[in-house]
Amino acid sequence: MSTLKNVQNALLDPDISIIGMYGMGGVGKTTLVKEVARRAKKDMLFDEVVFAEVSETPDIGKIQGELADQLGMKFSQGEIADQRGMKFSQESDVPGRARKLYARLQKENKILVILDNIWEDLDLEKVGVPSGNDWRGCKVLLTARDRHVLGSIGSKTFQIDVLNEEEAWTLFKKMTGDCAEKGELNFVAIDITKECGGLPIAIVTLAKALRNKSCVSAWKDALRQLKRPSPGNFDGVLAKTLEGIDTVEEARDKVCTSVQELKDACLLLDGENSDWFSMHDVVRDVAISIASRDRRVFTMRNEVDPRKWADKYLLKKCSTISLHGNNISEIPQGWECPQLEFFYIFAPEDSPLKIPDNIFMGMPKLKVLLFIRMRLLSLPSSIRLLTDLRTLCLDGCKLEDIRIIGELKELEILSLQGCDIEHLPREIGQLTQLKLLDLSYCFELKVIAPNVLSNLSQLEELYMATCCIKWE
Repeated sequence: MSTLKNVQNALLDPDISIIGMYGMGGVGKTTLVKEVARRAKKDMLFDEVVFAEVSETPDIGKIQGELADQLGMKFSQGEIADQRGMKFSQESDVPGRARKLYARLQKENKILVILDNIWEDLDLEKVGVPSGNDWRGCKVLLTARDRHVLGSIGSKTFQIDVLNEEEAWTLFKKMTGDCAEKGELNFVAIDITKECGGLPIAIVTLAKALRNKSCVSAWKDALRQLKRPSPGNFDGVLAKTLEGIDTVEEARDKVCTSVQELKDACLLLDGENSDWFSMHDVVRDVAISIASRDRRVFTMRNEVDPRKWADKYLLKKCSTISLHGNNISEIPQGWECPQLEFFYIFAPEDSPLKIPDNIFMGMPKLKVLLFIRMRLLSLPSSIRLLTDLRTLCLDGCKLEDIRIIGELKELEILSLQGCDIEHLPREIGQLTQLKLLDLSYCFELKVIAPNVLSNLSQLEELYMATCCIKWE
């Protein structure tokens, strides 16, 4: 059932007085709520339907004024004096207006009050809007980006999702006209629609800009710009740190809390189960843009521009490098990344990617290293230079010799999940700071050297799902 239908049903439910719709910015909350208002008026569900925008910095007086104007109200300007003789307008102050607005709304047998674009908790009583048991004839419809905002007001909430590919393409064609389906423009138009990620505001904005342009180069230029969003156009997003965290469990709890907050704000999406989540493509692009604002994040995904490798100034400033895809064939020799703390590489088994043996020589501050699904045989010898490394994740890697890991004395998290190692060497027992060891799904693992696990004196969590060990 569509969100529109759900909201309409909630409006008819006598037990629901406050209804909330939430979704990421640009998903179409205002458009949808105006359509709800239009249909409610057409079907004569209410005697009155009134609308006001709240905004990020709400002006209660302005909201009251918008509602009053639609109800044909006028706030009187009669002056009264307080006990000090100071004169002020009786109904120009917020409480005075709220009392009069409240009384006016209660005169209606059935009324719908729509408050759009709420960013924080809103006291309906302060505005002068009856709710709940105050007046059953008054229904309140709210929109917000964050579900928590609606939950604190006690509303029945509905999430507004992005458009699917078919809906997005239909909207784009409607806004551009027939030109989107003509010749070479058609292929570019389809790519543009996909890059918009189902966000109506992005689709409509681009479609209107391209509607009267028949030159394919203009459409291709729009597509290129869409793939390279400007970091200067976006506000900051939720920032969480792990300062003051002492145990793996505490860190996990804090991360889970942050993930849920991001889901509630529609910046992350539910995955196939509770252990997984996904990110909308547009949000991902924005996040990368924000992270790259000071040129401290370097990312590559499937495509490689050799000029980026040559930008040594960029690499020297980077704190994070993320490489992902099949088409990255090699990493240049002699990387100098003195500020690098997080290094991630994902390369499927058939990837031609080769890792230089001296790759870590210029990364003295590296704290987190993730090599995912790579065919390594042995780790680069320069890994022993990472004296400050705290997390090493080698999930799904093809590995033979991992003895060198034992030299990483400060390591706290080691994940070998899904690796094809056959033997856990005694050198792993030298990791006396290790708090988490994950050997899950290491189907080939048969032997763990004597005393390895007992020597891990700080170990808090050990995972060995599906392992069949012959203990020495």
